[in-house]
Amino acid sequence: MTAADTALALGSGDVEVLGTPRALALAEAATVAAAAGTLTDGQTTVGTRVELDHVAPSPLGATVRAEAFLVVSLLVDEAVFANSMPRVLSAAVS
Repeated sequence: MTAADTALALGSGDVEVLGTPRALALAEAATVAAAAGTLTDGQTTVGTRVELDHVAPSPLGATVRAEAFLVVSLLVDEAVFANSMPRVLSAAVS
């Protein structure tokens, strides 16, 4: 995590910890990557709803990773977990 990822830099707060907009962007990028293998040429996905719990701060220099897992039902639901070892920082389901 760099200074460009902070709440201060992103305008979502006044501290140098991971900004929630960056956590959401990481989650969305993970869902795009997870869905990519299931799409045919010309297909894409779009987000229509997001729930995000950003529950702990990550300081500058922390390693933050987002993982997405597809759960297929009548609609495709995506579950994303972003973490900075050893604790989960945020969870989103769309």
